[in-house]
Amino acid sequence: MKRRDLLVWISGLSAFELIASDKASPEVIVHGDVELERTGKFRFRAHTRQQAPGLIRVGKNAFLVSPDSEIELQHDDELGIETLRLISGAVHSVFDPSVKSERTVITPQTVIAIRGTAHYAEVQKQLDRTYSCCCYGHVTIHAAANQSLDMVTEYHTAKIIVRDNAIVDAPYNSPLNHYDDTLILIEAMLGRVPRWSLPNQVPQFLAPPNIREFVRLKTLK
Repeated sequence: MKRRDLLVWISGLSAFELIASDKASPEVIVHGDVELERTGKFRFRAHTRQQAPGLIRVGKNAFLVSPDSEIELQHDDELGIETLRLISGAVHSVFDPSVKSERTVITPQTVIAIRGTAHYAEVQKQLDRTYSCCCYGHVTIHAAANQSLDMVTEYHTAKIIVRDNAIVDAPYNSPLNHYDDTLILIEAMLGRVPRWSLPNQVPQFLAPPNIREFVRLKTLK
């Protein structure tokens, strides 16, 4: 084989390995059965399958996307997240706390301003509402032009935004479909620990074994 042909073959092999691995780009890393589509230079859409979650790392941010969910992420040229659009399903997000500029989570019912925090959002389509939980940190929920709610919390504080743009307390006794142990693992993957105040210093809400094992294995990579 000629040297030029060999270099072309090696280059092709490297490209194949990049596609075949969990990496979508040098700084956007995707774990799980996730369909990824670039929709702009600094924007991409991700869709998970019906029975499996996905984990997406973008720079110093990470997103655990629930099964059968669709999100769109917009970032700057340094992979700082600017906007997360939750189109359907749910996503548990951990944002880079060193970024001081405001990021936004957008759902069909609301726009949520994020300031360096962990946040969970779920679009409850059949109920025509959005569930929003500030797991720790600072968020501002905007439900209508004249209605907003500023929240600073050290541990899960949830609201729902309903069809008439009202912001009300979530009608659940525990965080909806998101968990302390997986959040700890995701923060550890990013070299951080959650900035929360755990009751009795012990995680209270634990993921089902299949979800926790998925996150544990993926965050070890």
